[in-house]
Parts: sequence; C-alpha cells; structure tokens
Amino acid sequence: MRNNEVEIKQSKYLHISELGSKFNLSFSSCLELGNKVMALDGLKKCLLVYETSLEFKKPFIIDLGKVSAISVKKCYSSLDPAQLKGKRIDELVKSIDLEFKYGRDSTIVISFYDCKTDNISNLPKLERSARSWQMILSKIIRGKLVT
Repeated sequence: MRNNEVEIKQSKYLHISELGSKFNLSFSSCLELGNKVMALDGLKKCLLVYETSLEFKKPFIIDLGKVSAISVKKCYSSLDPAQLKGKRIDELVKSIDLEFKYGRDSTIVISFYDCKTDNISNLPKLERSARSWQMILSKIIRGKLVT
C-alpha cells in the first residue's frame, strides 16, 4: 500500500473512532465496503454506517434491537435464454444487498456488491462477507450472540 492509501485508511478509521465517541458506541467489528464503512457495537446492538464518498458524510445507526429480520438479497439481470449461452451465473449478478426489516413495511438496505461499481472478481469475497455479517447480526437480534 502506498503512503497516501495508508493515510486515507487511517483517516477513515479515525473518523469511525470519533463517531463512536460522539454516539457513545464501542465497536467490536468494522468493515469497509467500497465507499461505505460499517461498525458494530454488539453490546448496544447498534450498527453505524456511513458513506465516505459523500461530501456531507452523515452517518446513520441501525438499532438492531428494533430489527425483525436480516437477509442477503441477490438481484440478477434479466436476459432472454439466447443471451445466457456461454455465460456464468456470476456474470448475471447485478447486486448483493444486506436487508434490515423493521416491522412490516420499513427496510434499510446496505449494498455489498453493485455490478456498476464493483469488479466481478470481488463478487465471491463480497458475497461471503455479506453472508457472514448476516449470520452474526441475525444472532445478535435473536439475543444469541454478544460481541
């Protein structure tokens, strides 16, 4: 990693630390997803999310205590059967999202993979990451895991 990349990464984590102090959160896990950063406070059951690419970086907090379900959603592009010939199923994935359900109608979505911005070679890693976070966060909302 070049010095500039290290400084940017340190700046992001310093910002996460400052946000943790501001919201009285202590993070046990942190994940950088392209232009987003997620940080988990397992004891308080809160997930802090913010986009680093926005000029006005407004973080939001997902209160996992109010979440009824967490799921991984994969969206595929629609093609006619003739276009499928010679393509791998991975090539058809448009997005992989982590969905947080609040009650019946409210949903928050965090994108882990978007074919417009992410390299397809990162798809397997990003899908594994989404499924791992889904498993951990689901255990937290069911009260079976405290980190």
